[in-house]
Amino acid sequence: MKWADNRSEFSSELLILRRISRRLLFWIFILAVICYPLSGIYIVGVNETGILKKFGRVVNRRVSSGLHYRIPWPVDKVIKVSTKEIRRFQAGFGADPEEVNRYERDFGALDGNRLGSFVVPYCITGDKNIIHMKIIAQYRIDDPKAYLTRFKDAEGVALRCIQSAILKRLSYADVDSALTAGRVVLQKDILADVQKQLSDLNTGITVFSAEIKNARPPASVAQAFKDVINAREELRAMVHDAQAYRNQIIPEGKAEAARILNEAQAYKTKKIAHARGEAQRFELLASEFNKDKELTTRRLRLDTLAEILPSVRKLIVGTEQGEDIANLRFLTR
Repeated sequence: MKWADNRSEFSSELLILRRISRRLLFWIFILAVICYPLSGIYIVGVNETGILKKFGRVVNRRVSSGLHYRIPWPVDKVIKVSTKEIRRFQAGFGADPEEVNRYERDFGALDGNRLGSFVVPYCITGDKNIIHMKIIAQYRIDDPKAYLTRFKDAEGVALRCIQSAILKRLSYADVDSALTAGRVVLQKDILADVQKQLSDLNTGITVFSAEIKNARPPASVAQAFKDVINAREELRAMVHDAQAYRNQIIPEGKAEAARILNEAQAYKTKKIAHARGEAQRFELLASEFNKDKELTTRRLRLDTLAEILPSVRKLIVGTEQGEDIANLRFLTR
């Protein structure tokens, strides 16, 4: 009897709880019905490109930035990829400073004799020399679909492509050009080779910059390389100075030669003109001499005296011992 009374007491409360639960489930269902379609609204950022998939199949490989709508999960799915972000990574062959420091902490300082016990990746140049090289590459994602679907790790593929390009291009170059003046050309060749590989593999990645961070010989021969480079720089300086002296002295020599030739030409012209004048004067004098020999001879004598006497000192000595004698002496000045 008591149990029946207790049951009757809880029945009303259970009924109220059931009603509340039903209403709560009803409103949850209503809310889900309203929110489910709204969950299809999505936004693609300014620096992003979206990829729309329907049941896992790509139906739109380039969803532009802005507000869009898709059929909610599990029908449609949108993957956003940052396509305008400039990314960078380091690739190459050589020991990283962290690895060297860790090795030195464990085994002691490295030197030229013990460097062989430390595994350092390296490259071999075309003239059979060893070199360490690191490159900083900048890239961006141009094809989001290929980037997401072609490879599991597209960045890893790009890293391997750069390493392959470094080995390939260094095998054509000599160590001197790789360490000095040929670095710019080497960078361009590596960049072109990397981009060709990435395009052939269709990774969706475009590498637009490849800069050599460091290129150095092994530590054991680094000083010898520096000495060779310094000697070549001195050679270039000496050659440059010699060329500068050559460029200076040759024009001066040509100018001096031209001056001498001009003076010789002027002297030649002067002498020819003087000789012609003398020849004409002699012809005129011979003509007059043939007309009147005595008069011409006297005139020549007087002209000669008039030409000579002004340049000599003349002394006139008076009478001597009552004699009227005039001694005329001519002394050259």
